[in-house]
Amino acid sequence: MRIIAASTIAFIYALPVYAQNLSGIYIGDYSSVLNKIEGEKIAENTLGHYFVTKYRLTTGNELSITVDPDTKRIVYMENDWGSLPLGKISDYPDFVFGETRLNDIRKKLGSAGIAYDHRPPAIRMNDEVIMTNTYQISGVLVTFFANLMCLNFILQNRSLI
Repeated sequence: MRIIAASTIAFIYALPVYAQNLSGIYIGDYSSVLNKIEGEKIAENTLGHYFVTKYRLTTGNELSITVDPDTKRIVYMENDWGSLPLGKISDYPDFVFGETRLNDIRKKLGSAGIAYDHRPPAIRMNDEVIMTNTYQISGVLVTFFANLMCLNFILQNRSLI
């Protein structure tokens, strides 16, 4: 079970929360800070009322940032690992893309996280299972997606279990 992506999710309607950052950007920052991102802009889109921009960072990771056009503040960020060794170091201390295990996250953060009624704790994609674990860290909701690599083994070796 390895962490494959880390996402920071938050909707902030008051003052910015300066806790965890992704590539030096914080939830609640004004959109003017986006010019300091070191990477190529690869997509722009609207998502309902919000404006989303995706960047490919110099590490190969992809950073998506959602801005509320009314306040011009960042309300959501997502950092997806590009599977390159250069991008393995995450924005969270002691967490490494492709190496940090789900159990490591749970031990460090003290629980299995927040459960949502409207979202299952795991998503099946082809022959893989992706666990979603959300935590509140310094006033920001952070969701880790962990790929359960063992599903293929279980499916192929049912007679052994």
